[in-house]
Amino acid sequence: MALQACCSDHQSFHEQGFAATQLFERAGPIIDPMYHNSGDLSNRPGYDFEQLLAISKVALATILEVVGFDVDDRPPQ
Repeated sequence: MALQACCSDHQSFHEQGFAATQLFERAGPIIDPMYHNSGDLSNRPGYDFEQLLAISKVALATILEVVGFDVDDRPPQ
């Protein structure tokens, strides 16, 4: 199944038969003028570490779901 999107980070994996998903912080235009250029660094004013943390949590939850992790299987703490 070919996707109709161009150039997303996960598209080539999906097209080769790998399970793939893409997490993105918003629907709509990208308003960060530094997105995917030499200024796209975390050590700059306005970098949103809270957003990075939220996206990281979703990514980890997705991985755990795909591998079949069950919260009820955790050892007692």
